[in-house]
Amino acid sequence: MSMSLEPSMRSIAIALVATVCVCSLQATSPTLETARWWSHVRALADDAMEGRDTGSRGYERAARYVVNALKRAGLKPGNAGSYYQTVPLHVVRFRADASSARPAAVSAEAADSDCR
Repeated sequence: MSMSLEPSMRSIAIALVATVCVCSLQATSPTLETARWWSHVRALADDAMEGRDTGSRGYERAARYVVNALKRAGLKPGNAGSYYQTVPLHVVRFRADASSARPAAVSAEAADSDCR
């Protein structure tokens, strides 16, 4: 079954579709604030940060990046004159040789679906 619109209705439909397209393009255009935020995300997620593992060179590099961003924003340090805060970390390591825990059996299908 084919539906044919009258010329005036077709013009209205085309105008409506065009308006929706233009509005959706404007809605997805990044603002200056969005672009600035995204630049921070890109910088901190960059491979140069080496994964930012606690205590690593990449972690220190990321911390310096954040401190410099805070300084550029005009924020003052809040931790006894420092932008850095020491946080005690406790390391817990699993020792398979001293544990009775065993991995759960997982079907290949379930393992594959977890990776998507």
